[in-house]
Amino acid sequence: MATAQQRVSAISSTHPEVRGRIELIAGDITAPGLGVGRNPPAVLEDVSEVWHLAAVYDLAVGRETARRVNVDGPERVLEFCRSRSPLLRLHHASTCYVSGRYEGTFSEEALVEGQAFRNHYESTKYEAEVLVRKAMADGLPTTVYRPGIVVGDSRTGETQKFDGPYFFALVPEASAVPRACPPAGGPRRGAVLRRPAGLRHRGDGRPLRARPVGRGGRTPSPTTATYRHYSGTAAELYQSFFVPSIATPVSAELLRTAALLPGTRVVDVACGTGVVTRAAAEQIGPTGSVTGIDVAPDMISLAKTIPSDGAAITWQEADAASLPLPDESYDVGLCQMGLMFMEDQAGALRELHRVLAPGGRVVVNTPGRIQHLFEVMEQAIADNLDPGLGAFVSAVFSMPDPSVLAELLQQAGFSDVSWKEYSATFHLPGPVEFLWNYINLTPMGALVGGAPEDAKAAMERQVVQGWAHGVENGRLAVEQPMALAWGMRS
Repeated sequence: MATAQQRVSAISSTHPEVRGRIELIAGDITAPGLGVGRNPPAVLEDVSEVWHLAAVYDLAVGRETARRVNVDGPERVLEFCRSRSPLLRLHHASTCYVSGRYEGTFSEEALVEGQAFRNHYESTKYEAEVLVRKAMADGLPTTVYRPGIVVGDSRTGETQKFDGPYFFALVPEASAVPRACPPAGGPRRGAVLRRPAGLRHRGDGRPLRARPVGRGGRTPSPTTATYRHYSGTAAELYQSFFVPSIATPVSAELLRTAALLPGTRVVDVACGTGVVTRAAAEQIGPTGSVTGIDVAPDMISLAKTIPSDGAAITWQEADAASLPLPDESYDVGLCQMGLMFMEDQAGALRELHRVLAPGGRVVVNTPGRIQHLFEVMEQAIADNLDPGLGAFVSAVFSMPDPSVLAELLQQAGFSDVSWKEYSATFHLPGPVEFLWNYINLTPMGALVGGAPEDAKAAMERQVVQGWAHGVENGRLAVEQPMALAWGMRS
């Protein structure tokens, strides 16, 4: 309330005409009656127009917090509006991100289009607009606004917004970050955004930089670490920890669905250190051939050092959306837990379609719904380090719907497309070991490493406490849903 009072004073000094016309009332949009108490101030009886802008817009927000503020809050606001008679208008601030992962132009009239969402911010803002649209249909006079990235001074680009999507949007190299949201400069799908001219640089031409973030220090720019830039240490940790604990159990159903036969020609896109690539080589035998492709050079370098049996393997560093392979040269295309990180997902699937021979098959999987264990980690990172870092966790679970995978395959030209959800069991080490192994094998490793020690310790304590009920004999186990889709090149 003190901050709000300071802002009112500042506004009044700049705009004397509003002095004495702004009244502040403490409340809570998630509480019945907006939390103003049993005897609300008399001024509320005269309200005839409501502007609802309150929301959590942190892309790494946990599910419970997001629903409480972004869904329950609008419900309470709608209840308040219905109690006003007459109400001239409700002004509801939605977001362009209600488009989620929709492919194509998302018009002002569009809303319920079967789209998937990258994070809890998008899905709950979507749910809120669904509620508001229903109230509009029932006769509540309402205007819905869908802003994109809103910046500050139109001439200099100066702004105080350095959290949520703004943390990424205001760094010139932000396009290198693996995204849980569309790039600020213009998404490849969904609602169209425009980058104001002042966003990239200050008036003097110097790059616009974010203020220090995190507790007690500056968090290094997230643009310095992406999945393209795995260090040798991270690649080795990926192979020693991630492959046996997560990648191997996840791959069993993908390979079973692929039903590889001796002599098959296989391409494995986003192969990492090659767990699926080598398994495919063993299944197809010496008469077949396998190509493993990944965008991270250190992953490919490490993959080349690991012995394999069966078919000969060719390793290549390349972007999935621009495969250095001839047309119609493979029988099966595989992609395990990589599509959700790709900037051009449609382009990557079209490339797989191009390199497959007629009758060739494609099998793709992504992690399904985020489970409690990962939600706890996401929330602890956001609470103690920086909200933006939690996006690295949520990005992993940004394509949980297998029907969306199937739709993308169809749009890429594949036929006889099917999809399903299956479950994989992760047998993980104890909480502290798993937490730091997971962080250090992702782009978060370099960022978290530079955080204050007390912040890292607080994050670890919160995670250990949140995971305590799932520990058995000092280890963790997670039953993780997985999305799987497959199809054929006609």
